[in-house]
This record gives sequence, structure tokens and C-alpha cells, in this order.
Amino acid sequence: MARFKKPGPKAFKCEDCSSSFGNERALGQHLNSKVHAPVINHDEDIPLIARSPPVAFDSPLFKPLVPGPIDFDDKPEKEVEFPRKDTATSKLFILTPLPGKGQGLIAVQNISKGTRIISEKPLFRIPRSGIGIEQPALEKAIDRKLSLLSQDGRRAFLSLYNNAPGDSYPLSGIVKTNALPLGTSVSEGGLFPEASRINHACIPNCQHTWNDNIGEETIHAVRHISKGEEITISYADTGTFESRRRHLKKLFAFDCTCELCSLPEAAREVSDNRQSEIKRLDELIGDGSRLFSNPDRCLEDVHTLLALLEAENISDARVPRAYYDALQIAIAHGDQARAKVFAQRAYEARLCCEGDDSPLTARMQSLVARPADHRLFGTSSRWRLSEKMIPKTLEGEKFESWLWRRNR
Repeated sequence: MARFKKPGPKAFKCEDCSSSFGNERALGQHLNSKVHAPVINHDEDIPLIARSPPVAFDSPLFKPLVPGPIDFDDKPEKEVEFPRKDTATSKLFILTPLPGKGQGLIAVQNISKGTRIISEKPLFRIPRSGIGIEQPALEKAIDRKLSLLSQDGRRAFLSLYNNAPGDSYPLSGIVKTNALPLGTSVSEGGLFPEASRINHACIPNCQHTWNDNIGEETIHAVRHISKGEEITISYADTGTFESRRRHLKKLFAFDCTCELCSLPEAAREVSDNRQSEIKRLDELIGDGSRLFSNPDRCLEDVHTLLALLEAENISDARVPRAYYDALQIAIAHGDQARAKVFAQRAYEARLCCEGDDSPLTARMQSLVARPADHRLFGTSSRWRLSEKMIPKTLEGEKFESWLWRRNR
């Protein structure tokens, strides 16, 4: 059996925009997303389909890549409607005071998994390059943005929470507290009248995503939400209790008391062990050399990762990303049958998290129809199998054993 060595540097260069990447996984993400030409941080190992968590604007992800003058586009966004005309959305939640949290969104009816709860345009955008400038200049730039908004828009912005209320630059404080990244490249952030008000939970019930196709931030329920339950998103990837606590305290100035952080000590230790293993496996799966040198082990790692995500009740965008990892492992070795199944699962999970008009959902749907269209197809023929070879007689555990190549 042939050995598959890690390709040289030229194998990780995009033919369309000449961007270079550290491994095959990073190149795969670049080629199969809308983030094909914008600025990429070459020092980061970008995942196949990058997460899009809310990130504080003073975090490393929002540091300017190169020094230079701030370049704010003073063209106003398309006017945000107050109240929104989406009557279905307006009936799903209310904004209400919450003890210890300021305000938050509470479901006023049961919300089914996969429901789009919010879809809204930003009040205004702020470029990544603007965060590294001096505070007075940033404050003036934000004030200039505010002057372009309607009275309702300005009122909506000024009513957002500021986690540094005594600071000399209140507008900058509101932006740093509430801005959400507009896409996986994190080159811009946006302020939103409703989405920016959603509080954090380490295991949230919603996924937030910037939808490039419609130019709006979307919030989708990733599990059933009961009437009276708070609508939550995650402000950062989960990790161990102590790492989450430090991160949230440093960037957002609060101590998390969500369900995960309130576990008894024994249960917390079990959860921390799973969270650490999730992080370890995610990093292993991102190693491009293992995709070729040990694909069976790499595929088994994805299977284990998915089981751990389920054990931690994580149902956000990491689930479709993991299935996309499995798809790439299969298709890189010519296995169209398994790739088609993984594409279907990635599509269904992505549909739940982002909706049918998401660019990534559409991409997954196209790979369900034609898995061979993936750019990694043909790299190796080690597992060559036609998409017509999906076993129709296998069910349940027997089908899963075939799918994950457990009997090999």
C-alpha cells in the first residue's frame, strides 16, 4: 500500500489568489467558502469551515494585520426597520431585564430546532483595521457612523450594554462589548439592534452566523427552546471551566453562571476532561499530514469528536464542520460513497445552524449531489468507491460501522 507523505509547500497554495496555507485543512476551508480573496492571517491554522463566534474587538483576532490609517466607509447601511416587519420573528421573543445580566431575549413560545429566530442587518460596520488606532480617533469614527443613523438607530445603539461604563470612551466600549464578526475572515464587525443583545452561554441554544448571501446576521435555534427560556449564543469556543472563566472575565468582564459553569465539582471535572479531548482531537484532525499518512485513524478521530460533542450537548456549527472533515478525508482518497453520506449529514447540520440560504449550506447541498466536485477528489485512490456503492441493506449500527470503516 502506498504511503502518502505530507505535500510540500506548493501543494498548499491557492491557484486563484496565490494565498499560502500551512496545511491541507486550511486550504480546504479557503477553497470551499466565500472567504476566498479577503485578508487571511497566515500565522493561524484556519479550520476547514471556520467558526464564527462573537469576538471582543480587543481580542487577538481583531488586531490589525498591518499598521495604517483607519478607513471607515461612511456610507450608511440599508436602514434597519424599527420595529421589524418580520411578524414571525417578533412573536418568538421579548427583550426583558434579567437578574445579573442586564437585559436578554426570552422565548415567548416554544421554538423548534432549526428555526431562524433573528435575521437583521447591522446598524453599522467597523473594519478590523480600525481597532488598533488610538481611542480618541476610534471614538470620533464611531460618532461619525452614529450621525448617519436614524434617531431610532442611534437610540438602539446607545441602549446596548457597555461593560466599561466608567471609561472615557463610551461609544468604543459599546462597540467592543457588542460587535459580532461579519464572516469567518473576521475582517469586519457589526452592531445589531437585537442579535447584539443576546447573552452568552457556554453551551448555547442558538448559533449566530453572518450570511453573506443576504447581508444579514442570522440566529438559529440549534435545539428545542421552551417558552420562557433565555435565547443564548456563545461568545467563544468552549474549553475547560477555568479557561472559559478567564477568557470571559478578561474580554467581557463577567463571571459566567450558565448551566455548564454551574455544574457540581465532580460533574465539572468530567466535562472538563471531555472539553480538553475535544480541543485535542480538533487540533489533530487539522494536521494535513495525517489526512494522507493515517486516514483511518483520522476518520476515527472525527467519529470520537462527534461523540464527545454530543456528550457535551454541543450542537452548534462544530457539528457540520466535523462531518465536513470526514467528507474531506473520504473524498481525498476517492471514496465517493462515504463522502456523499458525510456531505448529507454536514448539509442537514448546516441547514439547522444557518438556514437554506447560507453559502455553506448551499455548498454542502451541492456536494451531496456531486461529491466528486470537491477539489480534493483524485488526490489519492486508496479508498476508491463509487457513490452508487452506499450499502442499502445495512441499517443502524451496521451502517455506522461501514461508514466509519470500523471493520477495516
